[in-house]
Amino acid sequence: MNSLLIETLWAISTIFASSVLMILSFAIAKQTWIKSRQIALSLLLLPIITYGITSVISGNIALSLGLVGALSIVRFRNPVKSPLELTALFAAISYGVMATHSIYWPLLISLALCGVILFIHFLDLQIKSFFNLNLLSYSFTDGEIDYSIEFTGFSESFINDIISSNKGIAISLSSCRDEKDNYVFISSNNKSVIEKMYLLSKNKVDKRTMNIGL
Repeated sequence: MNSLLIETLWAISTIFASSVLMILSFAIAKQTWIKSRQIALSLLLLPIITYGITSVISGNIALSLGLVGALSIVRFRNPVKSPLELTALFAAISYGVMATHSIYWPLLISLALCGVILFIHFLDLQIKSFFNLNLLSYSFTDGEIDYSIEFTGFSESFINDIISSNKGIAISLSSCRDEKDNYVFISSNNKSVIEKMYLLSKNKVDKRTMNIGL
């Protein structure tokens, strides 16, 4: 009984450490979505839950069939924002499955994933530094986009001037027949760009909201 308890604690500790390593590597790679409390907790809890389930049903066909039947009537409708988020969730579940075979597998796979994530991130930084070339681009929620601004109620000429006079910005625009309903979300890694837009938009938009982070 004591040996089983010790083995279980070691397995849980290993998969917990594996998830922490993956979360830290994503954070270092400027994937801001990983900093969400819900995502981080999901990546920490999923492997533990999976390990508990696979440990209980392993070698028991009746329990395995019962679990399949229970899951078939449960429908998960939580939307996944990006393929990378789905990959991280799948990796977390895999840690729990791997730990039932060997407690070393989750840690080894996690170290391999961390190596790939950090290699791609720093390779992109080096190429950008030496060749001034963006190897990879970020979407609104994937990368390190700390500065943003939102406008509501503006003319098309105003937003065209904003777009033409600023480079390296990401834009999500909704243009309506009534200019009062026009909406745009603009983000940039350059704080001064967002601050400049805020100053230029005075008396030209109905509503403006700026986020310059911490």
